[in-house]
Amino acid sequence: MQRARHDLHKPAQASRRVGRLRWKVLVAVPLVCLLLAFAGRAFVGQVLVLRSGSMEPDLLGSGASKDWVLVLYGPPDSWERGDLAVFRQSGAEAPAVKRVAGLPGESAQLSGGDLFIDGERRSVLGDEALWVPWWGPGAEGLEEWFERDDTEGGPWSQPEPGVERLDALEIGAASNRGSMFLRYDVDLGYLRPDGTRVRETEQANDLRVRLELRLNAGPAEVGEPGIVRLELVEEADQFRLELQPGAAGSTEVRLARRSGNRGGFEVLKSATTQLPVGAWHALEFSNRDNRLAARLDGEDLLGVGYAENEAYRGDLPIGAKSVGPRVAIGGSRVSVDLRAIGIDRDAFYLTASAFGDYGIGRPLRLGPDELFLLGDHSTDSLDGRRFGAVGSSEIVGRAAAIVWPPSRWRRLGRR
Repeated sequence: MQRARHDLHKPAQASRRVGRLRWKVLVAVPLVCLLLAFAGRAFVGQVLVLRSGSMEPDLLGSGASKDWVLVLYGPPDSWERGDLAVFRQSGAEAPAVKRVAGLPGESAQLSGGDLFIDGERRSVLGDEALWVPWWGPGAEGLEEWFERDDTEGGPWSQPEPGVERLDALEIGAASNRGSMFLRYDVDLGYLRPDGTRVRETEQANDLRVRLELRLNAGPAEVGEPGIVRLELVEEADQFRLELQPGAAGSTEVRLARRSGNRGGFEVLKSATTQLPVGAWHALEFSNRDNRLAARLDGEDLLGVGYAENEAYRGDLPIGAKSVGPRVAIGGSRVSVDLRAIGIDRDAFYLTASAFGDYGIGRPLRLGPDELFLLGDHSTDSLDGRRFGAVGSSEIVGRAAAIVWPPSRWRRLGRR
């Protein structure tokens, strides 16, 4: 009994220790920042307070709460695409942070919103995509952003906070009642960490939809098979990820395309996976650089490339290339729960003359000690498009970590 009484005090003691540690950290970090900013500048590095939105939403610098970034002096042994370089041009009041897009000896060019290195389309993060959060948990309500049948007795309901239920067991594949459609176009804006959205006017190209789903029932015993569908639209092409539940959790997965709204969908690739009833699974469907990909529970599930997008031949708003709902989620002959729905866009680099002319219209050849630097938020970035290559003499160092505010603490690297 004494031991039991003694154990009851442990949570309170631990809580007090954690509280004291938290206060020590809150006091220590600003002191370290000040030491680096003043006494340590000549030896190690400095703390740079960001005052630009050019790297948002990865690095915050345009709102009331700005990131303080630890800059380590000197370049690394070798730069990699996606590294965060800190540089200072002649006459500039303060250093700036941009992402390394082109490496020494390469040729870099921007076209159609994409980065081309030595004539090949590349991500600024190398083999990874720079996905920018556009809408998701913490943003405005689902009912504001998606159009669906919310009438009494309709297929959509909310059994618990944050969970959307689709009961489409009696809905056939030819009906749209089992789908919800994104109301708005996907622009070059982004979702800030606090859930607020920054809006832009230019239209995004490549998209990704991500969510968690849980099947509530097995496959239909008669009639049409049950299908869960995620759809993305780019230009005149409609892309679809289909999940068709089978017996004992076996699920057929298909990637399909319909070009120019002509005819039906062409299945480009298929596979089989396990999706047992009653378990939550994380699902992603993306269309980037003419390649469709599906991921399940953090693992690559299916991927396939396709030819260039077919252009929409009808009338479009100025600056638009795609028409219709860019994202749709739903199904037929299934009962499924959805949560944590999010939409991301790929990085997009504007090439209008107002942003500069380096690497636009023709490749920019980089010297043996030169880098081509770009901002993640292209519409608000003064970068290599304007001033061209950055030489080693202009490099201050690399951004190593966010050291303030505490809610933003993290190491920095390629991403």
